[in-house]
Amino acid sequence: MSDNIYPKGLYVNKPHSSAPDFVKGKISIKVADLHEWLNNNQGLANDKGYINLAILDGKEDWYCKVDNYKPKEQKQTPPDPEYYSPEGGDVDDTFVVEDDSIPF
Repeated sequence: MSDNIYPKGLYVNKPHSSAPDFVKGKISIKVADLHEWLNNNQGLANDKGYINLAILDGKEDWYCKVDNYKPKEQKQTPPDPEYYSPEGGDVDDTFVVEDDSIPF
């Protein structure tokens, strides 16, 4: 599967030159084409049922593509039980702050 997947029937356009500042862009949907594309690409939806799209600035106009970014799962290693256990030995868990080292 390609990393770049473009939805069919969904078009993003820059705002018209005379549009007010609060208008950030326009989206046009060709219902029949987008409906067909969505039906054929249901596998792109995440576990909540969403297909996320990114709006990108191209050479001539804006466009959408499927945002299929998935963060890497971080492996979490359990802490060393000896370090955190009271029987762990010589771990000094006291916290001392010298008065002259406080910056305020």
